[in-house]
Amino acid sequence: MNTPTTAAEIIRWEEPKPLRMAAKDLAHIADELRANPGKSAVIAEHPNTPEGRRLTANLISAVKFRRRGFMHSDGTFHVTTRTTRTERADGSKVIRVFVCFNPRG
Repeated sequence: MNTPTTAAEIIRWEEPKPLRMAAKDLAHIADELRANPGKSAVIAEHPNTPEGRRLTANLISAVKFRRRGFMHSDGTFHVTTRTTRTERADGSKVIRVFVCFNPRG
């Protein structure tokens, strides 16, 4: 039986898996917030689950660290969250992400 003895002896043709999904560009939301300075808007709503909390944290980071379209050279974006009960009979909760644009001046 011919088994490889070192990693250099292995040849297997395959494409690497993508590292992660590309983050959705949210510049259109940032533009809408810029057009309505000083007003808070809910830009996302996720279930209060581990996955929902992860998605919420990623979105908060994008706003705070000027990624995914939230460049703020002409002012600042303020982001906050609220966890609220839904109107469903099961009493489940959702995390709402609020963002407000405050122009410089």
